[in-house]
Amino acid sequence: MVSILGFTREGFRKRKQRQPELVGAIEKGKEAGQCSLRRLLWKSATNGNIAMQIWLGKQYLGQREPRHEVELSDDAHAERIAELEAMLLGSWEASG
Repeated sequence: MVSILGFTREGFRKRKQRQPELVGAIEKGKEAGQCSLRRLLWKSATNGNIAMQIWLGKQYLGQREPRHEVELSDDAHAERIAELEAMLLGSWEASG
């Protein structure tokens, strides 16, 4: 933001010290931007954007994706990899 306004960091720091109301104005602008963004996100979700509905559900309702973890022994893991390789190879051979 400092470079957009044409200040150096030190120059901007000094300006804020001389004009404390500048800090409040910057904060107010930031809050207005965040409010506008929330409104757009909400509008997108209410207009049927499924991805936005999911994202807002996670942010505001604490919803999470279910985790399905399965512990496999080394032998079971090796067997499962062999099964998947056979399936992939079968699919590839059938298509070619």
